[in-house]
Amino acid sequence: MSEIIREKRFNILKSVCGKNLRKIAKDSNSAYIHVCNLLKEYERMGLIISEKKGRDRLIKLTEKGKILRNHLLAIEELLNE
Repeated sequence: MSEIIREKRFNILKSVCGKNLRKIAKDSNSAYIHVCNLLKEYERMGLIISEKKGRDRLIKLTEKGKILRNHLLAIEELLNE
């Protein structure tokens, strides 16, 4: 569970806002396959949901994911003071 606060993983989680996989990978500066694998893990944990929209698969945070993201953003803000 502590692995979720790694910088790369956190950047991916921060990038999820109803975007498709390519956009999340680009915004988080991560490899596409790494994003795919990590988002599968997040989906199993109940942090995200994915829905097919045309040719794309849009990724959205669940309530649990939003709470976690907000807490991690607060921690990041405290560390940057």
